[in-house]
Amino acid sequence: MATCVTNQLNMKVAFRIITLLFSSLLLAACLGSVRESKDHLVVCQPSASVAGLWRVTEVIKPDDCPNTLRTEQNTYSITQKDCILTIKDGNRGEIYSGIIKNNAVSLTGSFNEAMGIVTFDNTYLTLNAEGNTMNGYITWTWRGAGDSCTGKTYWTFTRLNK
Repeated sequence: MATCVTNQLNMKVAFRIITLLFSSLLLAACLGSVRESKDHLVVCQPSASVAGLWRVTEVIKPDDCPNTLRTEQNTYSITQKDCILTIKDGNRGEIYSGIIKNNAVSLTGSFNEAMGIVTFDNTYLTLNAEGNTMNGYITWTWRGAGDSCTGKTYWTFTRLNK
């Protein structure tokens, strides 16, 4: 009797393991290509490649900083592997990280500015259907010398080449 019960338990455990494995495979197939990016997993479904050289107009609007509104021109070089982006800032030489999911692009990074550090808080960039422009903004925080302030930079990216 004990052997019969043990065999039934082993069959139930085996069935659950097979069901779990099948469910995992099915879930992975439904998600598509999944890539790891530092702290989290991202479903990788870019609508287009953003790799290449981009001309960028930056309208910098400090919210509670002593600086005033200003506009700068910049060039960014973007490399892309699946949905993971590496962005080189042409003016500062800084390297930022990014992710593209469908047509939404998000960036992370920081750079030295005015005896402090500017850190990207949130990015809201959208790639157009043709893949030749991106528009949006980033919120940021500057911290230095025991002080801090926040602001937004509005971006217009225009592709120069692929």
